[in-house]
Amino acid sequence: MKRRDFLLALGATPLASACTNNLSMKTLAVTVNSRLGDSHGFDPDYPDRIPYASMAVRLPNIDRALVILGRAENNTLHWYSADRGALVTRHGRLVSTVGFQEDLRATHFGVPDFLEPGQNYDPGKVYRRQLDLSPGNRFGIPLVSTLVVGAVSDLAVGKRRLRLRLLEERAQADLLAWKFVNRFWVDEAGFVWRSEQQAAPGMPPFVMEVMKPYGGA
Repeated sequence: MKRRDFLLALGATPLASACTNNLSMKTLAVTVNSRLGDSHGFDPDYPDRIPYASMAVRLPNIDRALVILGRAENNTLHWYSADRGALVTRHGRLVSTVGFQEDLRATHFGVPDFLEPGQNYDPGKVYRRQLDLSPGNRFGIPLVSTLVVGAVSDLAVGKRRLRLRLLEERAQADLLAWKFVNRFWVDEAGFVWRSEQQAAPGMPPFVMEVMKPYGGA
């Protein structure tokens, strides 16, 4: 996958609609492109100097890229890149992508996600959701997962040093003969600061770290 494939134009997708936090695409393009023009990552001090929530995202063949929060609808956050593409998260889970060789178009939960506030981390429970994937008419792909609750440890996330617990999700979609493991590092409040998540069978995992939380320092 070439870097130009790291999130393509948003113009043809509903994710490009007006941002609820009034961040215009013009402002976003100027902000991000001023620091991101190549594959060498970004200035680590830059997220602190801009007024937008941000995440660092890494794939195996590129350095970390910065994505900026451009739209927030309740608990669904739309993150845009300098390449004018999008990742969508909900409670820290990647639920949709735009612009890759394979995209996760939508995620439908059969039971509450264990990442939702107020949920217990229950290793004995089977979690179910359905995925819509493209290309191809792959809609409503059933996926089941179980949870392994790991230890608490100190972890560097950006410029922070945090005490985080590892949650390991072991998932499988039998229709696609697809098995994978997602990892989430959460604080005491359940906020996901770092994660490694699979979006589609043909894609490597996304490694995401929150540089500046939405609504936080």
